[in-house]
Amino acid sequence: MRRLIFLVSLPFMTLAAYADPASSFERRSRTEAAVDGYFIGRTADIAACEQRCTADTRCKMYEFYAPRRQCSFYEATAAGRRAPQSTIGLRGPEPQTKPPSGATVAKSPPRDDTLALEISYAERIGVPRGSALDVTIRDRSGRTVSVFRGQTRTPGPPYQLDVAVKELKELQFPIQIEAQLTSRNGHRFSQVTDVNGPVGAEPLKIVVQRR
Repeated sequence: MRRLIFLVSLPFMTLAAYADPASSFERRSRTEAAVDGYFIGRTADIAACEQRCTADTRCKMYEFYAPRRQCSFYEATAAGRRAPQSTIGLRGPEPQTKPPSGATVAKSPPRDDTLALEISYAERIGVPRGSALDVTIRDRSGRTVSVFRGQTRTPGPPYQLDVAVKELKELQFPIQIEAQLTSRNGHRFSQVTDVNGPVGAEPLKIVVQRR
């Protein structure tokens, strides 16, 4: 039904939809996603968000929310309602090409300037999409080294996000991660977690508690 409504609204959105000739994505400005996402992160601009989505084969659509520089990924393509400060990018069909016989396909190296987190809570309480999700990371001296301000893109946990941390490999442990989830319904969750050693490639799991 949502797709039908969107198609009916196409004349209104015609000027907002365009394709970047250097990209395989069709961008639609002033539009938000109509499906649940699986990833939230921050990027410098929409081009960086699109580049990260391009490198993730699971990502079929992204949404860039300009005020927070929030980049969200989705496994399905479905445009939603009008949102003046959001832009979505829908991945186009991939070219049907095969590498030469015996060739090795290069993989993108893992990013070493981001910390993968998985945030959840144990209470049986619904937290709607668009609730505030904030993360602050401090080093051993108490200095703030990273701040993430975003919104949830799924109707419930876990929330997966990628927090940019400058010179992550040079951080001196232990570090402290403060996560806060503020529901649009008024519920508040928070947790302060001490990390005593370097983290691996798997997301660091944090369970926030209702306050």
